[in-house]
Amino acid sequence: MKKCLYLTLVLTAFVMQGCVKDFIKHHHDHYEGCGHDQDPSADKEGTVKFSRNQMIVRFADSFDLEDKKRLRGTDPDSEFVLESEPETCNCGDSSIEIWTIDTTATGVAIEAARDNLNRGTRGSEVKGDIEFEITIPIDVPKPGQSDNPQSSPSGGDDVLIAVIDTGLDHSYDDSDGYVLDTGEIVCPDSFNGWNFVEENDNATDTHGHGTYVTKIIRNILEPQAIGFKILPLKAFDGSGKGSYSNIICAMSYLKKFEASGTNIDIVNASFGGTLPVADFETLTLLPELIEELGDDTIIIASAGNEETEVDNGDLRHFPSGFDSANLLTVGGYAVGTETLEIHPESNRGNSSIDMATLFEPYDLQFSRGGSITMVDDLAGTSYGTAYVSGIAAQEKGNNRGIVDLKGHVLNLTNSVENLTDFVMEGRALEQPLTP
Repeated sequence: MKKCLYLTLVLTAFVMQGCVKDFIKHHHDHYEGCGHDQDPSADKEGTVKFSRNQMIVRFADSFDLEDKKRLRGTDPDSEFVLESEPETCNCGDSSIEIWTIDTTATGVAIEAARDNLNRGTRGSEVKGDIEFEITIPIDVPKPGQSDNPQSSPSGGDDVLIAVIDTGLDHSYDDSDGYVLDTGEIVCPDSFNGWNFVEENDNATDTHGHGTYVTKIIRNILEPQAIGFKILPLKAFDGSGKGSYSNIICAMSYLKKFEASGTNIDIVNASFGGTLPVADFETLTLLPELIEELGDDTIIIASAGNEETEVDNGDLRHFPSGFDSANLLTVGGYAVGTETLEIHPESNRGNSSIDMATLFEPYDLQFSRGGSITMVDDLAGTSYGTAYVSGIAAQEKGNNRGIVDLKGHVLNLTNSVENLTDFVMEGRALEQPLTP
Protein backbone atom coordinates (compact mmCIF):
# COMPACT_ATOMS: atom_id res chain seq x y z
CA MET A 1 0.00 0.00 0.00
CA LYS A 2 1.24 3.49 -0.54
CA LYS A 3 2.03 5.60 2.48
CA CYS A 4 1.01 9.07 3.59
CA LEU A 5 2.98 12.03 2.28
CA TYR A 6 5.79 13.08 4.58
CA LEU A 7 5.05 16.49 6.00
CA THR A 8 6.64 18.92 8.40
CA LEU A 9 4.89 18.64 11.73
CA VAL A 10 5.24 21.11 14.56
CA LEU A 11 5.62 19.29 17.85
CA THR A 12 5.51 21.45 20.97
CA ALA A 13 7.79 24.44 20.23
CA PHE A 14 10.04 23.08 17.51
CA VAL A 15 9.90 21.69 13.97
CA MET A 16 11.13 18.20 13.05
CA GLN A 17 11.48 17.71 9.31
CA GLY A 18 11.52 14.29 7.64
CA CYS A 19 10.74 12.49 10.89
CA VAL A 20 6.98 12.02 10.92
CA LYS A 21 4.30 11.74 8.29
CA ASP A 22 0.92 13.40 8.51
CA PHE A 23 0.60 12.05 12.01
CA ILE A 24 -0.24 13.53 15.38
CA LYS A 25 1.70 12.19 18.38
CA HIS A 26 -0.36 11.44 21.46
CA HIS A 27 1.07 11.79 24.96
CA HIS A 28 4.19 13.89 24.45
CA ASP A 29 6.11 12.47 27.41
CA HIS A 30 6.48 9.18 25.54
CA TYR A 31 7.80 10.60 22.28
CA GLU A 32 11.23 9.11 21.53
CA GLY A 33 12.25 10.69 18.24
CA CYS A 34 12.60 8.90 14.90
CA GLY A 35 14.00 5.60 16.07
CA HIS A 36 17.70 6.52 15.86
CA ASP A 37 18.39 8.41 19.06
CA GLN A 38 17.56 5.78 21.64
CA ASP A 39 20.03 3.87 23.75
CA PRO A 40 21.20 1.18 21.29
CA SER A 41 21.58 -1.39 24.06
CA ALA A 42 17.88 -1.36 24.94
CA ASP A 43 14.80 -2.07 22.89
CA LYS A 44 12.79 1.07 23.66
CA GLU A 45 9.21 1.40 22.51
CA GLY A 46 6.45 3.96 22.56
CA THR A 47 6.80 6.05 19.40
CA VAL A 48 3.17 6.16 18.33
CA LYS A 49 1.87 8.92 16.06
CA PHE A 50 -1.75 9.09 14.95
CA SER A 51 -2.74 10.14 11.46
CA ARG A 52 -4.72 13.31 10.85
CA ASN A 53 -6.51 11.99 7.80
CA GLN A 54 -6.14 8.23 7.38
CA MET A 55 -8.42 5.47 8.58
CA ILE A 56 -8.35 1.68 8.21
CA VAL A 57 -11.75 0.26 7.31
CA ARG A 58 -12.92 -3.34 7.40
CA PHE A 59 -16.07 -4.50 5.61
CA ALA A 60 -18.22 -7.52 6.31
CA ASP A 61 -18.70 -9.99 3.46
CA SER A 62 -22.25 -8.68 3.05
CA PHE A 63 -20.91 -5.33 1.81
CA ASP A 64 -20.86 -5.41 -1.98
CA LEU A 65 -19.02 -3.05 -4.31
CA GLU A 66 -21.97 -0.71 -4.77
CA ASP A 67 -22.39 -0.42 -1.00
CA LYS A 68 -18.73 0.50 -0.69
CA LYS A 69 -18.99 3.15 -3.42
CA ARG A 70 -21.97 4.78 -1.71
CA LEU A 71 -20.02 4.91 1.53
CA ARG A 72 -16.52 5.89 0.56
CA GLY A 73 -16.30 8.83 -1.78
CA THR A 74 -16.43 7.18 -5.19
CA ASP A 75 -20.17 7.81 -5.54
CA PRO A 76 -21.87 11.25 -5.76
CA ASP A 77 -24.00 10.42 -2.71
CA SER A 78 -21.17 8.93 -0.63
CA GLU A 79 -20.94 9.72 3.07
CA PHE A 80 -17.15 10.19 3.10
CA VAL A 81 -14.98 12.27 0.76
CA LEU A 82 -11.67 10.60 -0.04
CA GLU A 83 -8.57 12.36 -1.38
CA SER A 84 -7.73 9.34 -3.54
CA GLU A 85 -8.82 5.83 -4.34
CA PRO A 86 -8.76 3.58 -1.26
CA GLU A 87 -5.69 1.43 -0.75
CA THR A 88 -5.85 -2.27 0.09
CA CYS A 89 -3.61 -4.84 1.72
CA ASN A 90 -1.20 -5.87 -1.02
CA CYS A 91 -1.31 -9.46 0.18
CA GLY A 92 -4.11 -10.30 2.54
CA ASP A 93 -7.77 -9.55 3.05
CA SER A 94 -9.50 -7.58 0.27
CA SER A 95 -12.20 -6.50 2.73
CA ILE A 96 -9.68 -4.17 4.41
CA GLU A 97 -9.11 -0.70 2.93
CA ILE A 98 -7.02 2.31 3.90
CA TRP A 99 -8.83 5.60 3.36
CA THR A 100 -7.21 9.01 3.05
CA ILE A 101 -10.08 11.32 3.93
CA ASP A 102 -10.43 14.91 2.72
CA THR A 103 -11.18 16.37 6.13
CA THR A 104 -11.15 19.94 4.80
CA ALA A 105 -13.95 19.17 2.33
CA THR A 106 -16.21 17.85 5.06
CA GLY A 107 -14.99 19.97 7.95
CA VAL A 108 -14.93 16.78 10.02
CA ALA A 109 -11.81 15.73 11.92
CA ILE A 110 -10.52 12.19 11.56
CA GLU A 111 -11.78 11.21 15.03
CA ALA A 112 -15.31 12.32 14.14
CA ALA A 113 -15.09 10.54 10.78
CA ARG A 114 -14.18 7.31 12.53
CA ASP A 115 -17.02 7.71 15.01
CA ASN A 116 -19.50 8.46 12.21
CA LEU A 117 -18.42 5.30 10.41
CA ASN A 118 -18.64 3.06 13.47
CA ARG A 119 -22.00 4.49 14.57
CA GLY A 120 -23.58 4.37 11.12
CA THR A 121 -26.71 2.45 10.21
CA ARG A 122 -24.57 -0.51 9.09
CA GLY A 123 -22.04 -0.24 11.91
CA SER A 124 -22.01 -3.98 12.53
CA GLU A 125 -20.92 -4.55 8.93
CA VAL A 126 -18.21 -1.90 8.64
CA LYS A 127 -15.72 -0.71 11.24
CA GLY A 128 -12.80 1.70 11.21
CA ASP A 129 -9.71 2.61 13.23
CA ILE A 130 -7.49 5.65 12.81
CA GLU A 131 -4.13 4.85 11.23
CA PHE A 132 -0.98 5.39 13.27
CA GLU A 133 2.77 5.01 12.90
CA ILE A 134 4.82 2.89 15.28
CA THR A 135 8.60 2.45 15.56
CA ILE A 136 10.97 -0.33 16.56
CA PRO A 137 14.30 1.38 17.34
CA ILE A 138 17.59 0.13 15.95
CA ASP A 139 19.40 -2.02 18.52
CA VAL A 140 22.92 -2.42 17.15
CA PRO A 141 24.61 -2.13 13.75
CA LYS A 142 24.08 -5.25 11.69
CA PRO A 143 25.96 -6.93 8.81
CA GLY A 144 24.87 -6.61 5.20
CA GLN A 145 21.69 -8.25 4.04
CA SER A 146 21.23 -11.32 1.88
CA ASP A 147 18.62 -12.47 -0.58
CA ASN A 148 15.51 -14.24 0.63
CA PRO A 149 16.33 -17.29 2.79
CA GLN A 150 15.82 -20.74 1.35
CA SER A 151 12.53 -22.12 2.51
CA SER A 152 11.09 -25.59 2.78
CA PRO A 153 7.56 -26.95 2.99
CA SER A 154 6.11 -27.63 6.38
CA GLY A 155 5.83 -31.17 7.59
CA GLY A 156 2.64 -32.20 9.34
CA ASP A 157 4.29 -32.13 12.76
CA ASP A 158 6.20 -28.87 12.42
CA VAL A 159 5.36 -26.07 14.84
CA LEU A 160 4.51 -22.98 12.75
CA ILE A 161 5.61 -19.63 14.15
CA ALA A 162 4.73 -16.31 12.49
CA VAL A 163 7.06 -13.43 13.39
CA ILE A 164 5.57 -10.00 12.69
CA ASP A 165 8.61 -7.75 12.79
CA THR A 166 11.32 -6.23 10.54
CA GLY A 167 11.77 -9.39 8.48
CA LEU A 168 14.57 -11.96 8.47
CA ASP A 169 18.20 -11.69 7.30
CA HIS A 170 19.56 -15.07 6.32
CA SER A 171 23.15 -13.86 5.86
CA TYR A 172 23.88 -14.39 9.55
CA ASP A 173 23.91 -18.18 9.57
CA ASP A 174 24.79 -21.12 7.36
CA SER A 175 21.66 -23.01 8.35
CA ASP A 176 18.80 -23.36 5.88
CA GLY A 177 15.31 -24.74 5.73
CA TYR A 178 13.65 -23.25 8.81
CA VAL A 179 11.63 -20.69 6.83
CA LEU A 180 8.14 -21.80 5.86
CA ASP A 181 7.47 -22.18 2.16
CA THR A 182 4.05 -20.55 1.87
CA GLY A 183 3.48 -22.19 -1.51
CA GLU A 184 1.54 -19.25 -2.90
CA ILE A 185 -1.26 -20.08 -0.48
CA VAL A 186 -2.26 -16.45 0.07
CA CYS A 187 -0.71 -14.51 -2.82
CA PRO A 188 1.00 -15.31 -6.15
CA ASP A 189 4.80 -15.35 -6.01
CA SER A 190 4.74 -15.60 -2.23
CA PHE A 191 7.15 -18.24 -0.98
CA ASN A 192 8.82 -16.78 2.14
CA GLY A 193 6.17 -14.73 3.89
CA TRP A 194 5.45 -11.17 2.84
CA ASN A 195 6.82 -7.63 3.01
CA PHE A 196 3.95 -5.29 3.89
CA VAL A 197 6.25 -2.25 3.82
CA GLU A 198 7.37 -2.53 0.20
CA GLU A 199 4.49 -4.71 -0.98
CA ASN A 200 6.43 -7.71 -2.25
CA ASP A 201 7.53 -11.19 -1.21
CA ASN A 202 11.04 -10.14 -0.14
CA ALA A 203 10.85 -10.08 3.65
CA THR A 204 14.62 -9.56 4.09
CA ASP A 205 15.48 -7.75 7.32
CA THR A 206 17.37 -4.48 6.81
CA HIS A 207 17.06 -3.50 10.47
CA GLY A 208 18.11 -6.41 12.70
CA HIS A 209 15.32 -6.73 15.24
CA GLY A 210 13.35 -9.47 13.47
CA THR A 211 16.51 -11.50 12.85
CA TYR A 212 17.51 -11.33 16.52
CA VAL A 213 14.01 -12.26 17.68
CA THR A 214 14.00 -15.24 15.32
CA LYS A 215 17.46 -16.35 16.49
CA ILE A 216 16.31 -16.49 20.12
CA ILE A 217 13.43 -18.75 19.09
CA ARG A 218 15.76 -20.93 17.02
CA ASN A 219 18.27 -21.24 19.85
CA ILE A 220 15.64 -23.00 21.94
CA LEU A 221 14.29 -25.32 19.26
CA GLU A 222 17.27 -26.38 17.15
CA PRO A 223 19.32 -28.13 19.87
CA GLN A 224 16.30 -30.29 20.67
CA ALA A 225 15.65 -31.22 17.04
CA ILE A 226 12.08 -29.97 17.25
CA GLY A 227 10.51 -29.54 13.85
CA PHE A 228 9.50 -25.94 13.29
CA LYS A 229 9.06 -23.36 10.56
CA ILE A 230 9.26 -19.57 10.77
CA LEU A 231 6.91 -17.38 8.73
CA PRO A 232 8.48 -13.87 8.53
CA LEU A 233 6.00 -11.04 8.00
CA LYS A 234 7.73 -7.71 7.53
CA ALA A 235 5.70 -4.83 8.98
CA PHE A 236 8.61 -2.49 9.86
CA ASP A 237 11.28 -1.03 7.56
CA GLY A 238 15.04 -0.66 7.93
CA SER A 239 14.68 2.35 10.22
CA GLY A 240 12.15 0.54 12.39
CA LYS A 241 9.11 2.40 11.12
CA GLY A 242 5.86 0.61 10.56
CA SER A 243 2.16 1.32 10.78
CA TYR A 244 -1.02 0.02 12.28
CA SER A 245 -2.25 -0.83 8.78
CA ASN A 246 0.86 -2.95 8.14
CA ILE A 247 0.08 -4.93 11.29
CA ILE A 248 -3.59 -5.24 10.34
CA CYS A 249 -2.63 -6.52 6.89
CA ALA A 250 -0.17 -9.00 8.42
CA MET A 251 -2.84 -10.37 10.74
CA SER A 252 -5.34 -10.60 7.89
CA TYR A 253 -2.67 -12.51 5.92
CA LEU A 254 -2.50 -15.02 8.76
CA LYS A 255 -6.27 -15.36 8.79
CA LYS A 256 -6.29 -16.15 5.05
CA PHE A 257 -3.39 -18.54 5.55
CA GLU A 258 -5.30 -20.44 8.21
CA ALA A 259 -8.42 -20.47 6.04
CA SER A 260 -6.41 -22.63 3.62
CA GLY A 261 -6.26 -25.33 6.28
CA THR A 262 -2.75 -24.72 7.70
CA ASN A 263 -2.80 -23.57 11.32
CA ILE A 264 -0.32 -21.04 12.71
CA ASP A 265 0.53 -22.21 16.23
CA ILE A 266 2.30 -19.10 17.52
CA VAL A 267 2.43 -15.44 16.49
CA ASN A 268 5.39 -13.52 17.93
CA ALA A 269 4.53 -9.82 18.36
CA SER A 270 7.70 -8.18 19.71
CA PHE A 271 6.60 -4.59 19.15
CA GLY A 272 4.31 -2.01 20.67
CA GLY A 273 3.79 1.38 22.23
CA THR A 274 1.64 3.18 24.76
CA LEU A 275 -1.57 4.99 23.89
CA PRO A 276 -3.88 7.17 25.99
CA VAL A 277 -6.74 5.09 27.36
CA ALA A 278 -9.34 6.87 25.23
CA ASP A 279 -7.42 6.10 22.01
CA PHE A 280 -6.66 2.53 23.01
CA GLU A 281 -10.29 1.79 23.70
CA THR A 282 -11.34 2.92 20.22
CA LEU A 283 -9.25 0.22 18.49
CA THR A 284 -11.47 -2.53 17.13
CA LEU A 285 -9.88 -4.10 14.05
CA LEU A 286 -6.77 -5.73 15.52
CA PRO A 287 -8.57 -7.15 18.57
CA GLU A 288 -11.12 -8.68 16.19
CA LEU A 289 -8.44 -10.26 14.02
CA ILE A 290 -6.66 -11.66 17.07
CA GLU A 291 -9.90 -13.27 18.25
CA GLU A 292 -10.64 -14.63 14.77
CA LEU A 293 -7.36 -16.56 14.67
CA GLY A 294 -9.01 -18.83 17.21
CA ASP A 295 -8.05 -20.76 20.32
CA ASP A 296 -5.52 -22.92 18.49
CA THR A 297 -3.24 -19.91 17.86
CA ILE A 298 -1.44 -18.07 20.66
CA ILE A 299 -0.26 -14.49 20.14
CA ILE A 300 2.73 -13.72 22.39
CA ALA A 301 3.27 -9.97 22.78
CA SER A 302 5.82 -7.78 24.54
CA ALA A 303 4.57 -5.65 27.44
CA GLY A 304 6.82 -2.71 26.51
CA ASN A 305 9.85 -0.96 27.95
CA GLU A 306 8.51 2.41 29.03
CA GLU A 307 8.57 2.06 32.82
CA THR A 308 4.81 2.61 32.75
CA GLU A 309 1.86 1.33 34.77
CA VAL A 310 -0.45 0.11 32.02
CA ASP A 311 -3.45 -1.10 34.05
CA ASN A 312 -4.71 1.83 36.08
CA GLY A 313 -2.98 4.94 34.77
CA ASP A 314 -3.68 7.15 31.78
CA LEU A 315 -1.95 4.81 29.31
CA ARG A 316 -2.42 1.36 27.83
CA HIS A 317 0.08 -0.66 25.84
CA PHE A 318 -0.63 -1.70 22.26
CA PRO A 319 -1.12 -4.52 21.29
CA SER A 320 -0.35 -6.41 24.49
CA GLY A 321 -3.15 -4.76 26.47
CA PHE A 322 -6.02 -6.20 24.45
CA ASP A 323 -8.34 -8.49 26.37
CA SER A 324 -8.14 -11.77 24.46
CA ALA A 325 -8.02 -15.35 25.66
CA ASN A 326 -5.32 -16.25 23.11
CA LEU A 327 -3.04 -13.28 23.83
CA LEU A 328 -0.12 -13.78 26.25
CA THR A 329 1.75 -10.67 27.42
CA VAL A 330 5.38 -10.78 28.57
CA GLY A 331 7.05 -8.29 30.92
CA GLY A 332 10.67 -8.30 32.09
CA TYR A 333 12.43 -9.12 35.34
CA ALA A 334 15.90 -8.06 36.48
CA VAL A 335 18.61 -10.36 37.88
CA GLY A 336 21.48 -9.67 40.21
CA THR A 337 19.59 -9.59 43.51
CA GLU A 338 18.67 -12.31 45.96
CA THR A 339 15.25 -12.56 44.36
CA LEU A 340 13.76 -11.48 41.05
CA GLU A 341 12.59 -7.90 40.71
CA ILE A 342 10.66 -6.14 37.99
CA HIS A 343 13.14 -4.55 35.61
CA PRO A 344 12.99 -0.75 36.01
CA GLU A 345 12.38 -0.25 32.29
CA SER A 346 9.66 -2.89 31.92
CA ASN A 347 6.04 -1.83 31.86
CA ARG A 348 4.03 -3.20 34.73
CA GLY A 349 0.40 -4.20 35.28
CA ASN A 350 -0.82 -7.19 37.26
CA SER A 351 -4.08 -7.34 35.33
CA SER A 352 -2.82 -7.12 31.75
CA ILE A 353 0.73 -8.55 31.90
CA ASP A 354 0.54 -12.32 32.19
CA MET A 355 4.12 -13.10 33.18
CA ALA A 356 7.72 -11.88 33.29
CA THR A 357 10.94 -13.34 31.97
CA LEU A 358 14.51 -12.10 31.61
CA PHE A 359 14.76 -8.50 30.39
CA GLU A 360 18.52 -8.50 29.72
CA PRO A 361 21.08 -9.39 28.54
CA TYR A 362 20.53 -11.48 25.42
CA ASP A 363 23.81 -12.47 23.74
CA LEU A 364 23.55 -14.10 20.31
CA GLN A 365 26.17 -15.92 18.25
CA PHE A 366 25.83 -16.30 14.49
CA SER A 367 28.09 -18.52 12.39
CA ARG A 368 28.58 -18.24 8.63
CA GLY A 369 31.38 -19.49 6.42
CA GLY A 370 33.55 -20.30 9.43
CA SER A 371 33.32 -16.79 10.90
CA ILE A 372 31.49 -15.84 14.07
CA THR A 373 29.37 -12.73 14.54
CA MET A 374 28.38 -11.76 18.09
CA VAL A 375 25.43 -9.57 18.94
CA ASP A 376 25.64 -8.80 22.65
CA ASP A 377 23.66 -7.10 25.38
CA LEU A 378 20.28 -6.98 23.68
CA ALA A 379 17.65 -5.82 26.14
CA GLY A 380 13.91 -5.50 26.31
CA THR A 381 10.61 -7.29 26.57
CA SER A 382 10.79 -7.91 22.80
CA TYR A 383 13.54 -10.45 23.36
CA GLY A 384 11.84 -11.92 26.41
CA THR A 385 8.77 -12.39 24.24
CA ALA A 386 10.84 -14.31 21.69
CA TYR A 387 12.14 -16.54 24.47
CA VAL A 388 8.60 -17.33 25.59
CA SER A 389 7.63 -18.02 21.96
CA GLY A 390 10.50 -20.49 21.79
CA ILE A 391 9.40 -22.22 24.98
CA ALA A 392 5.81 -22.37 23.74
CA ALA A 393 6.99 -23.91 20.45
CA GLN A 394 9.14 -26.39 22.37
CA GLU A 395 6.16 -27.49 24.44
CA LYS A 396 3.95 -27.73 21.36
CA GLY A 397 6.58 -29.70 19.49
CA ASN A 398 6.94 -32.17 22.33
CA ASN A 399 3.19 -32.61 22.67
CA ARG A 400 1.07 -31.67 19.67
CA GLY A 401 -1.98 -32.63 21.70
CA ILE A 402 -1.80 -29.48 23.86
CA VAL A 403 -5.08 -27.62 23.41
CA ASP A 404 -4.63 -24.63 25.74
CA LEU A 405 -1.06 -23.62 24.89
CA LYS A 406 -1.32 -20.33 26.77
CA GLY A 407 -2.41 -22.07 29.96
CA HIS A 408 0.28 -24.69 29.48
CA VAL A 409 3.02 -22.05 29.24
CA LEU A 410 1.68 -20.18 32.28
CA ASN A 411 1.84 -23.44 34.24
CA LEU A 412 5.60 -23.48 33.62
CA THR A 413 6.05 -20.27 35.64
CA ASN A 414 6.77 -19.78 39.32
CA SER A 415 5.07 -17.23 41.54
CA VAL A 416 7.53 -14.62 42.83
CA GLU A 417 6.26 -12.42 45.66
CA ASN A 418 8.26 -9.39 44.57
CA LEU A 419 6.56 -9.46 41.18
CA THR A 420 2.93 -9.69 42.33
CA ASP A 421 2.37 -5.93 42.08
CA PHE A 422 3.75 -5.83 38.54
CA VAL A 423 2.64 -8.97 36.66
CA MET A 424 -0.35 -11.26 37.10
CA GLU A 425 0.06 -13.51 40.15
CA GLY A 426 3.78 -12.65 40.17
CA ARG A 427 4.42 -15.23 37.45
CA ALA A 428 8.03 -15.59 36.27
CA LEU A 429 9.47 -17.88 33.62
CA GLU A 430 13.08 -18.09 34.77
CA GLN A 431 15.79 -18.74 32.22
CA PRO A 432 19.57 -18.85 31.79
CA LEU A 433 21.22 -15.51 31.16
CA THR A 434 22.00 -16.42 27.56
CA PRO A 435 19.16 -18.44 26.03
